[in-house]
Amino acid sequence: MHCCSKKGKYKDISHRTSVLVPVTGINQEYYDFVESSSQIANESARSGMRKVQNRLMRSPYSEIHIPPDCTFNMVEENYFAKQSGFTVGSWKKYEAAEFQTVKLNIFKGSTSKNYYIFLEFAPFRTLDHLTQAMRGLGSDCARLYAMEVTCALKFLHERNIMHRDVKPENIYILLSGHVALADLGSSLRMDGDTIVSAACGTYVTRPPEVWSGHPYSKSVDIWQFGMTLFNIISNSWPIVHPNREKHISLVNNGKILFSDHFKDDASTNLIGKMLQINPNRRLTSSQILKHEYFEPLKEPYSPPFTPLQLFNLFDLGEEEVVIKVLVNSLESTL
Repeated sequence: MHCCSKKGKYKDISHRTSVLVPVTGINQEYYDFVESSSQIANESARSGMRKVQNRLMRSPYSEIHIPPDCTFNMVEENYFAKQSGFTVGSWKKYEAAEFQTVKLNIFKGSTSKNYYIFLEFAPFRTLDHLTQAMRGLGSDCARLYAMEVTCALKFLHERNIMHRDVKPENIYILLSGHVALADLGSSLRMDGDTIVSAACGTYVTRPPEVWSGHPYSKSVDIWQFGMTLFNIISNSWPIVHPNREKHISLVNNGKILFSDHFKDDASTNLIGKMLQINPNRRLTSSQILKHEYFEPLKEPYSPPFTPLQLFNLFDLGEEEVVIKVLVNSLESTL
């Protein structure tokens, strides 16, 4: 992987407008990517940018009056600490009686019904929404998020599970302001050191070995996460081209330009070691956690945005009343 900063021999062109080139045939996957990105950008603009200027200055909310028909209970943030025998990174089986409920309409289907999967409530959308609302988080704000995603990958990889679809849209922002790696629909549990060759990832996160149709292993997650970290820091992708063949050529070439969003050499060094063309040369999740990029982080780990700041950043639609109560209750305990 050849990486260079704005001081390197490659001129930084990240500020220029992209120019579409003639393509042979329709690159449907690229246009699907553009459509998806535009949709999230529009959502961020509608819901986030109207609040972004006053997100840090708005005063705490006064007492909230809940409509009589709005029934819900708050799940306390220190819930896990109360569970006997719970340790970080371990599996725990919960009984239904241990949970409190939040009555909230998440989605209405036109025909289907009967089956539900209950997961932890992540009210503040995804890192993709936050990245686009803030026009890039920068190296400092992205640091804790990167560490938490790395911990999630380490947890999976130690159990021979490949996520195979690491991207900003699959990193959810929880009520506490911390993040969680989600959407394991593409994940695979490996049988020992077995490697697979089925396509995975999105147009902009797919590593060279997948484009080439070669067998791959857990290192695909590291490439995808390197692309993701670049994106949440800068609100741009290091490699993307509307022509499929040209895009694959750029991926295999492996040259990356870093913009002014990357304020320290540690972040560029880490990304460079994750985006290695040779999968065997990429850092493992354990090695990533030991990288100097994370040295400034000290316990207790505080997210770069508080729940109140995140609440002020987004319009949350129908669930805003519920989330407002949860945020106020959480803020009062901090």
